[in-house]
Amino acid sequence: MQTAPKADITRQLAEPFIEIGKFRDENEARDAAERMAAAGVTARVSRERVRLRRVWRVVAGPAEDVEGHSAILRTAQEMGYSDAYPVGG
Repeated sequence: MQTAPKADITRQLAEPFIEIGKFRDENEARDAAERMAAAGVTARVSRERVRLRRVWRVVAGPAEDVEGHSAILRTAQEMGYSDAYPVGG
């Protein structure tokens, strides 16, 4: 098994959340958060403005360690959120 470089581990722990996506429709965002919850992953929905548009952001986590971080990202990708990526919060 290959070990991640130390810099990658530090970055991942500095970004313990996974952004599932940004949605124009609040119901779609809530559905995404509920799907993650059904898979055992805590997710929250927040309202934001991006380029003068209102969007709903879904963020899962936080992960407590590198393994948990990888598991959240893998779960999101397996559920079809292929653009999911690490974020700080």
